[in-house]
Amino acid sequence: MSIPPILQQAYPSLLNIVEITIILLEQRSDELLWSQADYGQLSLKSAYAHFNPPGNNIFWAKLVWNISMNIPFRKELSFV
Repeated sequence: MSIPPILQQAYPSLLNIVEITIILLEQRSDELLWSQADYGQLSLKSAYAHFNPPGNNIFWAKLVWNISMNIPFRKELSFV
C-alpha cells in the first residue's frame, strides 16, 4: 500500500487507519447485523431491550391518563 507523502503529511493518522482496514478480495453479499442481539438478528424483543433498559420507569401511561382526564366531555359523547 502506498499513500502519497503529501497525504501522509496532511493526515498523519491516515496511515494507521489504512493499516488496520481489512479489504476482502472475494465477492460476498452484504449483511445488516443488529449488534445488540446474540446472532445479529433484529427482533422486537432485542430492540425493546435496547431502547428500554431495565430500571427505566415508563411514564407515558401516566402522561396519557392525565391528559385524557383533562379533556372535557361533551354530553353527546358521554354514555350516561
